[in-house]
Amino acid sequence: MNTKMSLLILIGNNIRRHRMLQGISQEELAYRSNLHRTYIGMIERAEKNITVINLEKISTALKIEITDLFIKKNLMRKIDKNIFVNDEYFIAEKTADVFKEVEFIYETKKWNGALPKFLEKQGLDLNDKEFEDLILENYQLLDPTNTVQWITESDASWSNKSSATYKVLAALNSGNWECRVCGPVPKVNPQPAARLSALKKRGYIIGSKRKICSTCNKKTMHDILIMLPNIESRFNDGNELRKPIPEILKKRIKNLLGHKEICFNVVRSDVELLIDHKFPSQRWNTPEGDNKNSMSDEEIKEKFQLLSNQTNMWKSRYCDTCVKTNIRGNFMGINWYYEGNENWEGKTPNDENGCIGCPWYDLKVWKSRLILTLND
Repeated sequence: MNTKMSLLILIGNNIRRHRMLQGISQEELAYRSNLHRTYIGMIERAEKNITVINLEKISTALKIEITDLFIKKNLMRKIDKNIFVNDEYFIAEKTADVFKEVEFIYETKKWNGALPKFLEKQGLDLNDKEFEDLILENYQLLDPTNTVQWITESDASWSNKSSATYKVLAALNSGNWECRVCGPVPKVNPQPAARLSALKKRGYIIGSKRKICSTCNKKTMHDILIMLPNIESRFNDGNELRKPIPEILKKRIKNLLGHKEICFNVVRSDVELLIDHKFPSQRWNTPEGDNKNSMSDEEIKEKFQLLSNQTNMWKSRYCDTCVKTNIRGNFMGINWYYEGNENWEGKTPNDENGCIGCPWYDLKVWKSRLILTLND
């Protein structure tokens, strides 16, 4: 990797880190710096050069020194001598899945991989404490001495090893990040997105992230197969609570809600939108009812709202904190609730009524009620 690319990656990572630490979106940063959101995204992904003038605009918008964007910071937190965990989550591109990168050191090798926090298709939805509590167990499960047995047990569940989906799985059996340009996956399937989705539906944990490839020296999409058999059994439990949304219904929901990401009232494409349950799954204790294609418009509007990957993560963090502290989230620092106050006051930990009035429960209603209050 050349020096220029290394510098662009450093600047992009630092902009993203400072932005996320302050809890602001790319849209908000673009507004503050008088730049386009697409440009901000390309800078964060190191896909575009940045001028000194725009560096000054961005650093001013983030209220930091311009030199802070050139500082290389180690984000890995040491758990013990063999376990290092990144301080920040990342969202796998074009999915809602949330991971943290980790570095696990074993006797025979070092594994640079990732651990899941939220997996949409498998029904996994951990809060921060649950994620932390599983780190040591995951370290033991991912020991390289378990790899052969894991692959053997996985292969035994496949009756058709000539299928396109199995071939993509086998291409990821290294358990390492594999480049979609020059790695083994494009050799068996140059367009693997559908096959990766099928594998996730079968319970496999696959993380995806843009990284600099050490072979082709380009920033490309990489995929990693994370071999966690015990967690797969917990996915089945999770699926009993969270029911899938049929593709026909997904399209109908997005059309009915105007393809509008409700946090910033911005119209988005299908791949940029996530269908969010207003009542957060962190407080569920009974299975969700089937999401039928015949669901009425009124039921859709009552149950769902549309968020982006970023705003969905914000909501998840606020809800995780609320479950632990019974203090409800705010919206961009605005501590106002159209019912109740910042204290979550449900009759039981699973009472949806305790969420009503919180901005993240129903952003559209919250914003409309706030405007009415301000206009009184």
